[in-house]
Amino acid sequence: MTSNEFITIVNPMITQNINTWVGPKVDSVIADAGMTKASVSEKTGIPYSTLNSKIHGRSPFSLDDLLRIAEATHHSPMDLLPVQFHASQELTARRLLSITFPANM
Repeated sequence: MTSNEFITIVNPMITQNINTWVGPKVDSVIADAGMTKASVSEKTGIPYSTLNSKIHGRSPFSLDDLLRIAEATHHSPMDLLPVQFHASQELTARRLLSITFPANM
């Protein structure tokens, strides 16, 4: 079972809301980078029709898609995720910063 399948089983509304948010955000990031969907398609290897379909919410983006788009547009992958995921990253960073390492490391 993939993580997308798990999210869909747990709560289909969460997946739909994420897809609804991510498509326009990807479109905005592409425009902000001064690129076209065609050029992003070429740089990422995501077929243009697939990219367009995902942007318009007809199919979901995979994490791999988002990473390739972030790299192609010179954006952080976090720019392509809803803010709910940003809080998780901050919490993880705080946990890492709270770890005490031995002095000889």
